[in-house]
Amino acid sequence: MLRKKPVFQWIHNVMKQLNTEIVSIKLGRVNVITVSSPELSIEFLKKHDSVIASRPYVSSARLVSNGYLSPSLSPSGNQWTKMRRVLVSEVLTNDVFRRLHAKRLEEADHLVRFVYNECINPHKSEVVNVRDVTMHYCGNVIRKMVFSERFFGSGMDDGGPGIE
Repeated sequence: MLRKKPVFQWIHNVMKQLNTEIVSIKLGRVNVITVSSPELSIEFLKKHDSVIASRPYVSSARLVSNGYLSPSLSPSGNQWTKMRRVLVSEVLTNDVFRRLHAKRLEEADHLVRFVYNECINPHKSEVVNVRDVTMHYCGNVIRKMVFSERFFGSGMDDGGPGIE
């Protein structure tokens, strides 16, 4: 590791020196298990996939997700399986995607109108900050889908976000 090689090359060199197909190395607090044999890889991925694929229990993730209530941060287990099943069957379906298409399309129309108004406004330069526009577009789409409102206030005359 002292020669500034990538870690995987260092691990493969150690495995060649030890003449082994499986090795467990502790890098800091993380245990790294490297397998170079296809047969052992298949056994790991088929029989022990739940242990390997699980996310670690991290206190910051627990605090942010309010006790692992978010499927994106919770470790694999019964609760994660239940949340995933609900998301796949109720939220991430084609019907929901089609139903919310009109709201996304409406917000895209507002986006085009806002950019057009920004370009023709004589008091502003013809430069449009794409980062701000995309940030507002994404936020407006989410607010439109969740709250059925574009803004939490009245908004500007040019179609852009208001002070709120």
